[in-house]
Amino acid sequence: VRGETLTTKNRSELKSLKNRKVKVTAIVEEVKYRSPLNLNDNGKLNVCILLKPITVDGIELDHVWIYKRNKYYDMFQSLIGEQIKFKANVVSYVKNKNGIYQEDYGIEPISKIMTKTSYDKKIEDTIKR
Repeated sequence: VRGETLTTKNRSELKSLKNRKVKVTAIVEEVKYRSPLNLNDNGKLNVCILLKPITVDGIELDHVWIYKRNKYYDMFQSLIGEQIKFKANVVSYVKNKNGIYQEDYGIEPISKIMTKTSYDKKIEDTIKR
């Protein structure tokens, strides 16, 4: 059983990859709006995507949330249950857990997000050229 300690331990393993480009493979578990008040605001990162489980450069994590603009909602909805692959930067952020602020690590996608099958095919096609 994967417990919270495993997630925390593995998240801290991302520290060594901070500000580095990484390869990510994950399953899209859930897609939701952060705030219904921002449904018409295309500038805000209002779409929350739960990736679970997720592998970041070989480090297995229980889950990671990523945030995108509203226009990506339908695309991610269509990917629920699918394995996706993309490149990302490892970033640090501060989270508030019961009034205690802690540094944690997450990812920001920097390439197009595709199904793993499409991604692997694209890489294969590039190699063949």
